[in-house]
Amino acid sequence: MTNFDIDEKFMTLALQESRKSQEMNEVPVGAIVVMNDKVISQAHNQPISQNDPTSHAEVNAIRKASQNLGNYRLTDATLYVMPEVLSYAYPSKIPAYISVGCEIISVTSHKAFLAKWVDL
Repeated sequence: MTNFDIDEKFMTLALQESRKSQEMNEVPVGAIVVMNDKVISQAHNQPISQNDPTSHAEVNAIRKASQNLGNYRLTDATLYVMPEVLSYAYPSKIPAYISVGCEIISVTSHKAFLAKWVDL
């Protein structure tokens, strides 16, 4: 399996996770934290339903990963973040994500995946 295949697998899982927030009338974003090619956590946006402005997909996924590992350090982890609605996914319109000890993969950072999903 190539790096692209691995990234595509986890980006697809993040996209599936984003659909959960869309079903809840939240902004449709999903996130997956992966370590050693294993999903450590997954989450989606929930700021409206949780009445919590910090309950974004990537924050929720990082929190869950830390809890699942019993460690706040996610040094060898990769965070995959995907929006469900890709029609607006022109790179300048997707917010930047800040790394907290882990690599970030988003639709804009993986140009081959972006080209597959979005007609720019």
